Amino acid sequence: MTNAEILGNLLQPADTEKQSAWEVFLKTVDATILWYPSAENDLSDLNYRFPDLYDEPAAPSAFIHTGCLPTMEVCQWLNGQDSFFFENTCAELLDQTELRPRNWDYASKIQYPFLNRVAAAYLANKYQHEETLGIIRKKQPIRKPDTSKLTGFLLPQNHKDIFKTIGNDIRTGYIGKIYLLKIRIADVIQNILFAFIDDLVFQQVFIAEGGLRPSTIYSRQKAPELEV
Repeated sequence: MTNAEILGNLLQPADTEKQSAWEVFLKTVDATILWYPSAENDLSDLNYRFPDLYDEPAAPSAFIHTGCLPTMEVCQWLNGQDSFFFENTCAELLDQTELRPRNWDYASKIQYPFLNRVAAAYLANKYQHEETLGIIRKKQPIRKPDTSKLTGFLLPQNHKDIFKTIGNDIRTGYIGKIYLLKIRIADVIQNILFAFIDDLVFQQVFIAEGGLRPSTIYSRQKAPELEV
């Protein structure tokens, strides 16, 4: 199957009125896909849309950003803020299409020990993952903690503080959601898949099981300056 067919098999619009926008996007997808794990609020990979500025190949047909816990800036952008500023670059959100998994369940794929503690606590509470909830509830604050061997939600923080945090954190409302975003930077219009799912889940479901073949895995360290 092609990359476009794989994405079409794995995702569908939450709103049927957005089906045409999704189909138009899929028609533009070819073998060149850029995947940016743990992208947060970084848009530097869109430098590929300006290949004349530096020595890089032509722009990929699709950009996919993943990361379980979105930043506050991205949440505000999706929630109606007109523009998002990355460094000196203004990204205007023109349209968004929420996508839902087709024939796969995000909750069953989550690997809790690798998640940020806020994300892990929220997801464990939402899906009643008893093992994770038990670890969170039993954990007590430590005055001088040794965190060298602890990861994700296994941190020295009282469980009541964790649940209080997630209750006041608007970011948790976006965890597990996937959006097709149509944005404009300068005079360039670009579609991006923003998937607020764990990088490991994306790798398992989309690449290992689904067969998606990204042509580029991007990292911020190699990003050139974007001048617009």
